[in-house]
Amino acid sequence: YGNFQFKLSGDGNDSIDKELQELVCGWFYEDLLGKGGYWDDRRHFVENRYRDIPLLSDDFPEKYRGTRIAEGYDIHCNFSTEELVGYLRSWSGYATYCQRNSIQLYSQQDAIERIQEFLDSH
Repeated sequence: YGNFQFKLSGDGNDSIDKELQELVCGWFYEDLLGKGGYWDDRRHFVENRYRDIPLLSDDFPEKYRGTRIAEGYDIHCNFSTEELVGYLRSWSGYATYCQRNSIQLYSQQDAIERIQEFLDSH
């Protein structure tokens, strides 16, 4: 998916980190939400690290207005398990997935429960 990068790491165990990365970024983000067509058309802004958004606001100095973020924009954070799951539940593609498929949060059909089970078991 474009230049979008979502790096996950847990307790330093490389095999678990790789499994978690594949589960969230591969299966959930790309396969389920991406290939399933659940993302809004504007998702490409995130995919391209916000490089396509012109800086038009008066909050930016005059010399930067109308330019673009050439290098992209990165956000780094540390999440607890609960925060990570909450963050994934906040994704618009996930909300669309649940709505289109009449999926109730925390039910057996809730895709994030698969991620939660993995996190709970490691």
